[in-house]
Amino acid sequence: MKKKKPVEKPKPDPYSRDQDIRLDLPYQFMLLCKLVQVPPERMLRDFMTNVGRDSWDRSPNEAKRTTALAYFMECGYGQDFYTPEDLRQIFWDMDAIGGLWPRGAEMKMIDLQAKWRDKYHKYWFKKWYRKVRRRK
Repeated sequence: MKKKKPVEKPKPDPYSRDQDIRLDLPYQFMLLCKLVQVPPERMLRDFMTNVGRDSWDRSPNEAKRTTALAYFMECGYGQDFYTPEDLRQIFWDMDAIGGLWPRGAEMKMIDLQAKWRDKYHKYWFKKWYRKVRRRK
């Protein structure tokens, strides 16, 4: 009798927008969060919102986004693929998209903007994804 091969689960897409992530928090980070009474999830979410130049949960504080960009650049993220000027333009583009969220608008306007934003995100991603691949 032949043994059945175990069914392998498909590996999740590491770039999927909806993810369940389990992290072992660095001990000092966890202690810092506890000292200042800011849950680690909130601190990480705030950071992601500022680096990603999100629109609906956008902080009115430009200094937070500027500091997040400086951190991103200092870490060297993306510099294997893009010049520092390209990366600044990428962030400028994300700021332009994020800055258009219609705060206080009626639901109909928010729905229209969300559809436009989704299409623009696709255009923006393809534009930058293809640019680096054309260099090779």
